[in-house]
Amino acid sequence: MKRVNKTAILLKRLTMKECNKIFQLSQNAIILGDFLLDLQLQEKNPVEFTQRLLWLSKGIYGIRLCHEPEKIIGYALFYKLGKTYYEGLCILPSYYHPLVLDQAREQLAELAKFCYGVRYFEKEKTIHPNKYNKLLEGTSI
Repeated sequence: MKRVNKTAILLKRLTMKECNKIFQLSQNAIILGDFLLDLQLQEKNPVEFTQRLLWLSKGIYGIRLCHEPEKIIGYALFYKLGKTYYEGLCILPSYYHPLVLDQAREQLAELAKFCYGVRYFEKEKTIHPNKYNKLLEGTSI
C-alpha cells in the first residue's frame, strides 16, 4: 500500500476562475507578508479583488496538496515595490505547517527565477492571522 505524503504540495497558476476561493482565502486564512497592504487591496467583491491581485502581482499560484490537487489550501505570490521583489503567502490555518510553508516558498522561488528571472525576494516576516480588511500589527517569526 502506497503511503501518501500529507504535506507534499504543488503550485498551480491561479486564474479568474478561482476568484471566489482567492477572496475567501484572503479573508479567512493566515497571511504571511504585507502584500495586501503593500498592493492596497481594498476591493469588497471577489472579482474586483482578484483582478487587482492578478494585475499587481508578478506571479500568483494556488497552493494545492499533491494528493488532492483540486483543493486550494492557499496561494503564494510575488510582487515588486520599487526595485525590490517580495513574496507573500496566504494559507488556511489547518495547513500552516513549516514543511508546507518551506515547499511553497521554494517552489515560488523556482518559478520566479525560471519564468521571470527574479533571483531574490526580500523577506517579510509579518504574520496576519485575521481577516485581510482588519489587519492588526503582526508578530515577527
